[in-house]
Amino acid sequence: MLEPPKTDRLIALLRAQRDEAVRLAAQTRDSSAWTAASERLASLNDQIMHVGAFGSAAFESVGDGLELDLDSRPVDDAHFRRAVVTSVRQAFAIVRLERLALRIRVRDRRAAGPVPLHTTRDLIISAEATLHRHYPDATLHEDVTPADPDMITLRADRGARLPDNPS
Repeated sequence: MLEPPKTDRLIALLRAQRDEAVRLAAQTRDSSAWTAASERLASLNDQIMHVGAFGSAAFESVGDGLELDLDSRPVDDAHFRRAVVTSVRQAFAIVRLERLALRIRVRDRRAAGPVPLHTTRDLIISAEATLHRHYPDATLHEDVTPADPDMITLRADRGARLPDNPS
């Protein structure tokens, strides 16, 4: 049996699937709106199958073996979900560059001081700041007790306002 939050996630995905199917049915076949609705429906179907089979949303690769378990709300906003994943990847890339710089400084004793290493919380704060450029009301909440050290578990809430340009 799925845990209650995961059951809630599956129910929200099923509702979003139903709503997207209704939107798709109202579009002219092969129009750009029909194609976009079809793609969103296919994405929702994939998420539903993954949640049903594994109890969680499909994981997103962040880099260097780090995975992101993302519960984004509203579940049918594919642009928001993509923006969250992109912001986490960008934040992780910065951390990776800083770690490389630290290794170089350790080798080069003439360097002025160490480059600070970031915690997962620092990474999330950086990702949230990036996300706020397009979604000013968005919030990211991390699970502070992850079961897997190579996994970041996040809940992303878009907030009330939509961005001017979601791309």
